[in-house]
Amino acid sequence: MRNAVRKAWIVIVLFAIAAGANAGVLVLPANEILSNPPGDYHWWGLEHVFADDGVYAIDTVFSNKLDTFRIAFADPGDLDTMHRVITNVSLYADNRVHYSKGGKLLLYAVYDGWFGDGTRSRVLKVGYAETVNQHDITLHDTIASVFPDGMWHWGHVTGLGMIYQPRTTGIIYYVDHVFAVVTFRDTLQSTNYRFAFAPVPGPQTVGVPFPVTVAALDSLGDTLTTYNESASLWDSKGEISPVFVSFTNGISTFNAVITDTALLDTLFIGDGTAIDTSNGFAVELGGVRNFDFDSIGAKTAGVAFAVTIRAANYFGDPVTSFTDAVALWDATGTHTPITSPAFSNGACTYSATVSQQTPADVVYCSHALGAGQSNAFVVGPPLGAAGAPAAGRGEFRAAFAPNPSSSDLALDLNLPRAGRVTVAAYNILGQPIQEMDYGSRQAGQHRLPWRHGAAMSGGVYFFTIDLDGTRMEVRKLLVVR
Repeated sequence: MRNAVRKAWIVIVLFAIAAGANAGVLVLPANEILSNPPGDYHWWGLEHVFADDGVYAIDTVFSNKLDTFRIAFADPGDLDTMHRVITNVSLYADNRVHYSKGGKLLLYAVYDGWFGDGTRSRVLKVGYAETVNQHDITLHDTIASVFPDGMWHWGHVTGLGMIYQPRTTGIIYYVDHVFAVVTFRDTLQSTNYRFAFAPVPGPQTVGVPFPVTVAALDSLGDTLTTYNESASLWDSKGEISPVFVSFTNGISTFNAVITDTALLDTLFIGDGTAIDTSNGFAVELGGVRNFDFDSIGAKTAGVAFAVTIRAANYFGDPVTSFTDAVALWDATGTHTPITSPAFSNGACTYSATVSQQTPADVVYCSHALGAGQSNAFVVGPPLGAAGAPAAGRGEFRAAFAPNPSSSDLALDLNLPRAGRVTVAAYNILGQPIQEMDYGSRQAGQHRLPWRHGAAMSGGVYFFTIDLDGTRMEVRKLLVVR
């Protein structure tokens, strides 16, 4: 939701800027790839990011090389720059990481052929939250030495670019949006005004939206109803979203989200002419925000199996103080029990039973503080029924080795009964890419070879594993080319 709100503000600001405003914000989206190492297969999906704001990624799992991605920003037009003086230039990249190691990133400014100093992000957690990293160029001491008069000009913005570089190997980074924000004032206008925040109560909670209201006031302290511009928003931690807002009749009301803790945080707003701050307030981590399930493999209808659930906060860290129970159900509506035992040290393991056969079941849990769901898993026919697992052969299990994979791999299977094994690969759009028929196999353990076809370029794929036409499991594989 936070990401959707932020993108909505991007659209609003892009279309709300009008010529003749006395101050405002100009958003420059990424529109050109300046350079990318030739023959480098570590980047995925670059062709989509500028056209439709789709997610693209870089992986350093199989390489010690920390590849960089260099882009340019859209050039502002003459009508956007006439009579306007730049007051601030900032770069933004919205990103998250995969894998439990977490990681850090560097954001560099590039302009007039100069490669600027970078700003390093905080450690990013495993895909629980996107982080908007900001690089404020105008605050750097190097500006005075690069620009003779120590000021930014629109000619510099025309040549503005950015380099985005991971600083940790063994990680996959996802980047959803890259843009620059330029604040300005109009030299032909001389309206005297200021901003005023409504009091922000504290403490606020990490990741939880809270309402903010800002008014543009004239020299007498009355609302400046003619002010319909946009302004940049930031906080003392650099962890707030949205990063710019719009005013209507002198008032801007929006929901803000802060993604890091702070003993004393402050909101700032500026449009090139006026800059003001809110009161100070604390931002606390808070308690449970979601629940994580340990992976569940294929099961048998009517046969009890263990399920483990763990309480987690906004960043995915365990919340050991959680001791309540949670409500339980599954996709078939036959899961028992309907309530878990009480958690201990933030975790709960209980005995579950699903009485209905299904190729893709999911267990769900819910609590006033958050919710969670398991992976999809197969529930096979009851013992003694046609096609039931053979005695002594155990459960169906499947695993790829290695995963992620850069070349051919092996599929390790444990079959509970004899049958014909077929495996199919699908891309993230659900389109079939490749299929292998391994013929009839006896119950027990098997290692089957899988060779990546030419159509399987780098990216994420989903594999279906069928036994005699019955869907037993769906597995995700990361292919690096």
